[in-house]
Amino acid sequence: MAHQTYVKQRPRKKIRRSTTYYTQLSKQLEEQGPIAPEYAATTEEGRWGMWNRWQKFCDSAVKQDPLAYLTPPTAEKYMVFMKWILDKYPNVRKGHSLETYWKQFKGAYRDLVLTSMDPDISKQVLRYIQYRLMREYKLDVSQPQRPVLEVDAFLLVLHHHWVQDTSVYPCEEQRLQLALLLLFAAYTGTRPCSLLQTKPSKQQLESAPKVKAAYASQPDVADITDGDPAALEDNNESDDVSESESDHGGYNGAADGRDSAGELIQSVLYQHVTILVVKHKGRDVLTMSITLVHTKGENRKPQPVYQHSNPLLCPVTYMIALGLYNNAFAASSIRDPKDVLCAQVPQRKNSLALRWKESKLNEPIFQEYTASESQIPTPLRGHTARNWIKRLGESVGLEQPLSQYCIRRATGNAVDDVATVAERDQIMGHANSNIFQFYINPKVKCDVQAAFLEEPSDKTLMRVLGSMALTYDPYAPRGLSEEDACRISKHPTIAKLRRNRDDMTTKIRDLLHAPSPTVSENAIEQLDKRRKELNARLRRKKKQLRDRAERVAREVYFRENDTRELDGELDTARLPDSEGEPQRPDYQLQERAHIAELLCRPYGDLSESDQVQHRLELVRALTKLCSRRETRRRNAVRYASGNEASPKQEDPDEPASFPLRCDTRQCLFCLGDERLPVRQRRFRWCRPAKMMDHVEGHLKQYTLNARIYCPHPICKADGWALDGVLHFHRHAHTVHGIKHRLPKPLL
Repeated sequence: MAHQTYVKQRPRKKIRRSTTYYTQLSKQLEEQGPIAPEYAATTEEGRWGMWNRWQKFCDSAVKQDPLAYLTPPTAEKYMVFMKWILDKYPNVRKGHSLETYWKQFKGAYRDLVLTSMDPDISKQVLRYIQYRLMREYKLDVSQPQRPVLEVDAFLLVLHHHWVQDTSVYPCEEQRLQLALLLLFAAYTGTRPCSLLQTKPSKQQLESAPKVKAAYASQPDVADITDGDPAALEDNNESDDVSESESDHGGYNGAADGRDSAGELIQSVLYQHVTILVVKHKGRDVLTMSITLVHTKGENRKPQPVYQHSNPLLCPVTYMIALGLYNNAFAASSIRDPKDVLCAQVPQRKNSLALRWKESKLNEPIFQEYTASESQIPTPLRGHTARNWIKRLGESVGLEQPLSQYCIRRATGNAVDDVATVAERDQIMGHANSNIFQFYINPKVKCDVQAAFLEEPSDKTLMRVLGSMALTYDPYAPRGLSEEDACRISKHPTIAKLRRNRDDMTTKIRDLLHAPSPTVSENAIEQLDKRRKELNARLRRKKKQLRDRAERVAREVYFRENDTRELDGELDTARLPDSEGEPQRPDYQLQERAHIAELLCRPYGDLSESDQVQHRLELVRALTKLCSRRETRRRNAVRYASGNEASPKQEDPDEPASFPLRCDTRQCLFCLGDERLPVRQRRFRWCRPAKMMDHVEGHLKQYTLNARIYCPHPICKADGWALDGVLHFHRHAHTVHGIKHRLPKPLL
């Protein structure tokens, strides 16, 4: 089943143009030459990056004009360019990366010269890279890993996500969204670009360097006008179009999902998912149709999924909970999971569709966290979901990095065993069958030993040996150790950047508090801009060192841990009893603990009515969980009631009383956030300066003169509306006893 809404296409008016117009258009198209295809954003970004490197190479190494030096093509100049890249960028350590750079350069060459490079020249440069440069610079020639997340490992990841994971998400709704994203990826085998917003934002596209700037200026086709004024007057004339000729079903531009600026939303929307109740073998079964729109191959491919007996693996259950939380169902009678799970198909029909509200059709299913309900929902970014999935794989203890492509490869390998080649290519979205060779599990699935010995194959053992979870260890290190953190803090580059940042901060502070101003405000703004740049460089360098230290620590652990266990050197005191189940963490939210208990409860022996009640209870708990939020777990958390250790699960009977006069180290926004546990709402920072930095993060969503409602529960009940940020600071100081840092324009 395709999109939910169909609209009538507007009749297109007939336009009359003169002969002069078409003559000019023909000449202009001839001058422009071949029309370049539109590539994906990542492909364009790679080609523009290679063009920038070519410009730097021509300016610094050969002192030539970049566009003129590009032709005539010779293998020697391109070989020198590849060698210059290795000299200029020492971080290029893999031969595969250098080969990718060469492919990107050939693509940029094709866009600029409007013709493909000579195959003989391309082969000569590639041989120079493989036989000379890789050996001279000792580049890593190993192929990139392509792990496959088989079903057993997938179950392990999902179970850990709901039961064992202690990671904190901006909102608990996104914990549900991540589980639904994993199931969508597994049951459709699609790419991340079909489900998430992987396209760069408009600001990134505008700031990115463009290869097309090197083209000669070309007139726009829209600028062509007819020489005959009478012809221009006829442009708006149209022939009579009968209603029957224009009454054809089709998709409207808005029905394809566009934001307020008219830009296409590259994400799966509510209109792309349809929940159906279908008659099957004398009973009503819940199914769901997912229409994949943003794919490389054929668009609008509806892929059906159905209600699974295991709630952990049921995307329909997660989608119902998400729809109920967002009040997305069009039927006003749907207010409880029972209205969906117990829906019956009329006797005269074979199916019953549960429609979405018209206002929800263009909203993305996977959304970024928004602190205010009045903000427009934004699609979940691909890099955000990628970081969450990678963090989840590390939390599980997988040796190899987890990504959505691990799930996509697993789906492709599973489908390859049961479907035809044409069906497999349709599901995977491949233009030809040769592409699938890059998705095959690198671990051989065939039992070659049994085949040679003419013995029955041990498929179970081969399945275990090919699993991504074969070497997983839940006690693999996560995060930085104290030694690595201390080493990074004392790193020479970090110390230098921190010292420069602090000196710039001191200089700005002295200028602001000087008795008589000696510099202009513009100069102070430039100094503050320089300070922000230094701070950004410091953060990037810290992240680079932290990622490298964490990666090395995990590699060392998986390489040496088995040997240490065999030698008896491993500390087994912290390991759980092998016969018992892993101990569950202390959940901060009661709903999270309830969901973990429901998902771990045996369901196979339940009767049909008990299974329905079990699923109803689970959907209600998931819907309630979406309205809650956790905060970052701290090593030493202080609360208004006293000093305690890490926050435990909240007590539902605990009274939520908040005095009007607060502690000077409390945050009013967190105090009034009902999604947080009561203990975290009462959290006190170690000193007021830390609280002020935290509050500034909340105030980023408001302009200087925006209306702000006091988030304190007492003021919120009275409807206190404050006129601007300055009024909010004054109210917090005089009424609640909390002093904030004034914004910089008011200092």
